[in-house]
Amino acid sequence: MVENVLISFLGTGDYRVTKYFMSGDSEKEFSTKYVPMAISKLADIEKIILFVTKEAKNKHFEQFKKEAIDLRLKVEDRDIPEGITESERWEIWDKFVDCAEGYNNISFDITHSYRLIPFYVFLTIEFLRNIRGIKLGGLYYGLYDKDKEKNPIINLGEVLDILSWINFSGFFVKTGIFSKDEKEFVRKIHARAYKDNKTMKPKILQTIAGNFESISSSLNLAQEISIDQYTIDLLKNLEKEDDLIKEANYLAKPFEKIFKRIKEEYKILISDDQPSDFVYARRTILKARWCLEHGLLTQSILLLREALVNVFIEDENELTHREKREKISYACNYLANTTGIKNPFFKSIDKVNNLRNLIAHCGYNKNLLDEKSIENDIRDLIVLIEVAISEENIKEVRDFLNNKVFIEIDLGKFYENVAKVGEIEEYKKKALEIAGDGKDVILTGNAPVWMYLYIAHALHGKAKSLRYSSPILKDFTIFDHNPY
Repeated sequence: MVENVLISFLGTGDYRVTKYFMSGDSEKEFSTKYVPMAISKLADIEKIILFVTKEAKNKHFEQFKKEAIDLRLKVEDRDIPEGITESERWEIWDKFVDCAEGYNNISFDITHSYRLIPFYVFLTIEFLRNIRGIKLGGLYYGLYDKDKEKNPIINLGEVLDILSWINFSGFFVKTGIFSKDEKEFVRKIHARAYKDNKTMKPKILQTIAGNFESISSSLNLAQEISIDQYTIDLLKNLEKEDDLIKEANYLAKPFEKIFKRIKEEYKILISDDQPSDFVYARRTILKARWCLEHGLLTQSILLLREALVNVFIEDENELTHREKREKISYACNYLANTTGIKNPFFKSIDKVNNLRNLIAHCGYNKNLLDEKSIENDIRDLIVLIEVAISEENIKEVRDFLNNKVFIEIDLGKFYENVAKVGEIEEYKKKALEIAGDGKDVILTGNAPVWMYLYIAHALHGKAKSLRYSSPILKDFTIFDHNPY
């Protein structure tokens, strides 16, 4: 099986014999009028796929083929049109892509190409690398000068690097995340500098690639605390601006053009320009908005849910206290379900839970939303949450968490002088009205035992908890269905 293939072209020029050598290695040379022939001999190419127009084929192909046979090189010619019309240009594109089928290592030579061919070569390279996963051996160009005895063939590897940076930069601008390919690309630049014994050895680029990997992982998993930690680390490394630009200019020049954009994007994630109240909640909302703007909708929803829990966190050490977070979450959900959603904070709880459920169940529900609708809902939800976070709106939850929410029913006030058994249903009705649904209830007052027993039984299943209080026995629990 042929391992190394060169895709090349012939035009209609009057090519002349000269000595070619690979740039950087002038000791090995090869004389020919056709650059693809020299590349094949100097770079150990086993087969040439040659694209020719009708005119170029008539002028050069027979001589080219004869020389290839003498050198025991395999040559396969492919006819292409001039590329004047759009349909002809699509035909050229198809032939470029199809000719790579079955090969793992392909090089390109654009020396004798003409007109629009180089543009399509670049596009083909990106397609083959990113879609087909083909390894590119080189992108060659012969610098022929008729006044020189020897002429170099250069490998335009930096063109491929620039194409990669353009792709990576575009993905970053849209998502705020560096792809795995980009992180690996930076590492390869680092490794190549040491392998080629470059004058400047990179020190920062490799570290930054690690920062990218950590931040991207944290963003993908919506791990807010880790996002903070890794973003701070990255920004510290990016502050070494002079050294970084020096390395980038020498080893990865396009990075220097985008690293300022990186700083701007990630600084937003840990912005200190926030109100001093509910600091942990607002910090999480900030990241949720950032994720929304970069198309990370699931992450944005997950972060908003945790932001509502963080409203009640006042100590940074408690951010990861699982038991406390579960208790807060239970209180928010319970009160949102039992007190209605007129309170904007409970309305926020209800909306974020619904959105989270839509996402978590992977579309297995009747209320499907399209991506644009969810995006709009998240944007509206962020505005609602920012308005809802106030001491007034969260008071019920705070009281619930501090066990301050209770309904006191004084049975002694239900009658005058003596309680009457015949009026027990009226007493019960009055007690149930006062108790409401799902509240903590305390029975107290001067009333007979039978009245206490009857009303206590009626409140079972109606109240969340029931206590008895008297001057002698204070706060005696009869039942408590609150798991916390």
